[in-house]
Parts: sequence; C-alpha cells; structure tokens
Amino acid sequence: MSNLKRLREDKKGNIQGILTVIVVLLIFGIFIGFMAYLIPEITDNLRHSELNETEETRGALQEADDTVGMLDYLFLLVFSGLIMVILGTSFFIRSHPIFIPIFIFFMAFGLIVSVIAERIYIEFSENAILSSTMATQTYTQAILDKFPLIMIGVGFLAMVIIFARGGR
Repeated sequence: MSNLKRLREDKKGNIQGILTVIVVLLIFGIFIGFMAYLIPEITDNLRHSELNETEETRGALQEADDTVGMLDYLFLLVFSGLIMVILGTSFFIRSHPIFIPIFIFFMAFGLIVSVIAERIYIEFSENAILSSTMATQTYTQAILDKFPLIMIGVGFLAMVIIFARGGR
C-alpha cells in the first residue's frame, strides 16, 4: 500500500495523454520544419561571411548541416516514444467497461483535435517558403498527414488495454 500503488489507483484516464501527444507532436513537427529551413539558411550565410576563415568554423557549419538530416529521425523517435508511453500507462489504468461510452466520447473529441492539428500542419507544409524543406522530412510528413487515423488506432489500442481487464 505504498505511494506507487496509490499513484496507480489515482490514475483517472488516458485521454489526456492522447490529447497531449497530439499537441506535442504538432508543435514538434512544426519546430522541426522551421529548424530544417533555418539551419541551412544560416549556415549558407555564414559560409559567405568573414567568419568562415578557420577549419574549425567550416567543420562546425558542416556538422550543423548534417544535423538537419537527423531531425526527421528525431521526430520518429519522439513519436514512437510517446505512443509507447500511452500504451504502457494504459496497463496501469483499471476501469470498468461501463465507462467505454465516455471514453469513446472523449476519443471523438481527440479525433477533432487531431484533424485540426493535421490541417494546421498541412497549412504550414504548403507554405511557399517552407514547402520544399517540409517535403524532405519524410517521417514527419507521413505521420502528421495521417494523424487522425494514427490517433484513432492508438486510442482504440488504449481502450482495449484499459477496458479488457475489467473493473476493480
């Protein structure tokens, strides 16, 4: 009857986790798009300035350019980690199956939020300045273009995990 058991029993639901994932992934996807655009712009300008006189400076600018290629993998890593956390924490939630309609209602709300997030990302990715850069972010583009379907799948899996074990 320690604090750990009380924390598990006090957990009221997993919908807020799904909504948090939606918002975090949207903000992170847009941030990655901006960084993938800004880093090459900055390094190109620095290459043509007086600061680019030493080998260390040229090496640092090249490493900054190489980092842009890793941003897409970073998004995939964060996405996978957040989904695993949602499904993992679902095992600690014990709820009676009578609450399934309430869970479905809140999942519908999560679906609406994910559709809005998808539209926001599409608007950013179709921006004339960012479109070519956003197109190079393949994992980010693939995940956020199918965001509502992915969130429905995650929500359904979480619902099965939460409610399949039955109540207390």
